[in-house]
Amino acid sequence: MARSFGISFPRRNARFAMQRTLVAAFDLRGLLGVDGRLPWTLPAELAHFRALTLGRPVVMGRSTFETLRRPLDGRLNIVLSTRPDFAPRGEGVCVVRSLEEAWARVERVGADGCSVIGGARVYEAALDVVDRMALTQVQHTFEVREGQRAVYFPPPSRYAPRGPRVVSRGWHPVAPDNAWAWAFTEVEFAR
Repeated sequence: MARSFGISFPRRNARFAMQRTLVAAFDLRGLLGVDGRLPWTLPAELAHFRALTLGRPVVMGRSTFETLRRPLDGRLNIVLSTRPDFAPRGEGVCVVRSLEEAWARVERVGADGCSVIGGARVYEAALDVVDRMALTQVQHTFEVREGQRAVYFPPPSRYAPRGPRVVSRGWHPVAPDNAWAWAFTEVEFAR
C-alpha cells in the first residue's frame, strides 16, 4: 500500500496504466447543480458515490471543493485551481493547476487510479482522457428559477464519438429515504 496524507492507496501495477473514472450524478436534463448545491438529497446515491470513490484520490475543481463542508475522508482530495491565492485547509488536500498535474500527483502517490468528481468544467476537460464513467441519472427534472446559476453535464454527443461500452447498470426505486428513483450506468472507453 502506498501512503499519502495519511491515506493508504492500493499500489498501482507498473504494467497497467492508471484508471481514470469520471463519477457524476445529474437529472433527466443533465443538471448537476444549482447555485453550488445538489438539487436533490438521496442518501443511497451518496452511499453509492462513497463506495465508488473511497480509497482512491478524487480530482475536483475549486468550486466543487468549496461546496463541501470538509475534505472527503479516506481519499486524497486533488483540487484544480488557477487562483494563486487558493490555499484550502484540511487533511488530505492538495492543489494542482491542471489535469496533467493531477494525473502526475495520482501516479506519485502510487494509487491505481482516481475519480474525477466535478464540476462541469472539470468533467468537460476530462471527457477525452477518462477510461470509465460511473453515471447516476436522477429520474426527475428539477426546476431552475430565473437568476439561479445552473450547471449541466456535457451532453452524450460530446463523448459518444469515443464509443462508450456499457459494463453495468442499476436501478434504485423511490424509497422512504430517497424521494426520487435513480439509475446507475457504468461505461468504459476503448484504450
